[in-house]
Amino acid sequence: MKKIGIFLIRGAGKSDSHEQKKFVEKLNADLQKSGVDPEILCYEYADWYGPTQYNQEKLLERYLKKGYTKMGSALRRFIMFLVSDIVAYTGEPNKPGNAYLETHAELHKSFLRMKNELVEGSPLIIIASSLGTEIISNYIWDRQHAKGNDPFGGSAFERFETLTAVFMFGNINPVYITAYDLDKAEPFRFPNEALPARLKPMAYWGNYFDRNDPLGFPLKPVNEYYNTRVTEDFETNAGGLFFSWNAGSHLGYWKSRTIRKKVAAYIRQLTAYL
Repeated sequence: MKKIGIFLIRGAGKSDSHEQKKFVEKLNADLQKSGVDPEILCYEYADWYGPTQYNQEKLLERYLKKGYTKMGSALRRFIMFLVSDIVAYTGEPNKPGNAYLETHAELHKSFLRMKNELVEGSPLIIIASSLGTEIISNYIWDRQHAKGNDPFGGSAFERFETLTAVFMFGNINPVYITAYDLDKAEPFRFPNEALPARLKPMAYWGNYFDRNDPLGFPLKPVNEYYNTRVTEDFETNAGGLFFSWNAGSHLGYWKSRTIRKKVAAYIRQLTAYL
């Protein structure tokens, strides 16, 4: 059985975990160099795209069958499979809409797979980017505020009572927060009051952003709730030589050596509390 769960959820776009798997390969190499055995880690790559991608593919096929061949151009497909995800996922906590519940059902399958591979009470680390930051935020909120029987919250692990760390980057939460009263908008509770005492010293919520990323926002300035629950907003430089200075930086976080080193350092410290 594994001892630490690491749940990775990416942003919008076609179903593909290539970047996340490359991130993990390098992360494991960093950990091995520092004496941490990657075999104690259980990785799960959230594939939440089914509910939105099915309709995207279906609609595109209808256009092509009618002879609208330009609908299959690279730019059109980009809009269909990237921007459309953001539009399709229009639910809000406890108010399902479009693919909201279907998307969360896919996430629950991933969490169940991870739960079955972990020692009971194992700490959970979530690493989320872009639209994934909004999806996982809603998912955790719903588990914490469920009324009655929650089909997705059948155990302490599924209710995020062992959620020990959250790493977010390219965070788009503030885009959604503007729909609410800014001073009353609350993020999910962190750390969870049920987090085991042995893990509380390691509770960490880090939010990473590049100032050139138009979709990546700091969280602590939003209001006092965010300021209290988020450990730090960390400004970084993502995207490499060609994109770090422009909007393309939004696509560079998973390749960021700085972020990877921060995650590795955290895991190394966490192993002392196992």
